[in-house]
Amino acid sequence: MPESSVNPQCIRIGRISRTHGLTGAVRVALDHPASRTLQLGSRVYLDAHNFPPREYQVEVVRQLRAGVISVKFIGIDSCEAAEHLRGCIVSVAEAQLPPLAANEFYDYRALGCVVVGSAGENFGMVEEIFSNGANDVLVVRSDRRETLIPVIADVIKQLDFDNRRITIEAVPGLLD
Repeated sequence: MPESSVNPQCIRIGRISRTHGLTGAVRVALDHPASRTLQLGSRVYLDAHNFPPREYQVEVVRQLRAGVISVKFIGIDSCEAAEHLRGCIVSVAEAQLPPLAANEFYDYRALGCVVVGSAGENFGMVEEIFSNGANDVLVVRSDRRETLIPVIADVIKQLDFDNRRITIEAVPGLLD
């Protein structure tokens, strides 16, 4: 049976799109297709607008195709019960995220950070992040402009998530 609880340090990893089969499994569309966060025994939080977030434990997880997995939660044992989960946001506690390699960070940590130049100039705040195939790109907006900052070593000089600040070195052509 799911426990009613809320974890304030939850990170969204996907959304339940529909049921899968007759035994209570659901399809989860992952926000990051290569994510391997959900494993047997993982605890997740399901959030929908019609009820408060609830904690569930993963009983079975299977890869269906790139970016889509089938998940069966303990206590959800029928298609009818699973149907109530359609549209839920799937989140995990931050501590459950896989460890990162050197010079890597989770995108959500950069959102809302102020971006400053090495000379102290303020370029705005990170409002979104996308990948262009070669690297990630920070979308930085201020009241004056939008700036696209590539996440590469030549540009990103310091990531200070504790102080919500990213320092960059503006290479020639970046701000034109």
